Amino acid sequence: MAGYKTKIERTLKREELADYLRELAANLDGNDSPGSDFKLASFDKVGLSLKMSGEQAYVRIKMRNYADPVSKNEPKVAPKSKTPRDGQAPYKPLKKGLKESFKAIFKAIHQDALPPADAVDSFLEGGRAIAAYPGKGDDHYPRFVEACDDFAEAYAEKDMARLRLLIDDLNHMKTECHARYK
Repeated sequence: MAGYKTKIERTLKREELADYLRELAANLDGNDSPGSDFKLASFDKVGLSLKMSGEQAYVRIKMRNYADPVSKNEPKVAPKSKTPRDGQAPYKPLKKGLKESFKAIFKAIHQDALPPADAVDSFLEGGRAIAAYPGKGDDHYPRFVEACDDFAEAYAEKDMARLRLLIDDLNHMKTECHARYK
């Protein structure tokens, strides 16, 4: 499909965000203001991501413009089937869920709080499931599964010092594995 993509990323103060979003809305109506860093009226597809962190706002705008209007109507080619083995969950949603639960656990532990049980259960279940996928980090799996088992034991005992050590170890394992296989 012919065309081009562009992306704008900005970090703003919270108080500047409303004005920036108003400028964006005016731009969508075709009213380009002088000095604007985007011209959205001509784009076919626009995506906006907004993350708030303290007094900062992170804005990402992704835009897609099709060079040929016919290309939008071209039939899409079906992606290759990535069917999991019998009984296995699909890899991508599994990995995404694992990432979300790990993030919640990591944040809670480093704030000296016991992580939520649902996040721990989701992480442990997802971790065991992801370790069953061949070719995605096989040499890391035995150590990872053992660390997950140790983590489950420390969580059951509510041993915060041990949980902190184990979550940092799991984070290190994740970094090593992703550096090689991602």
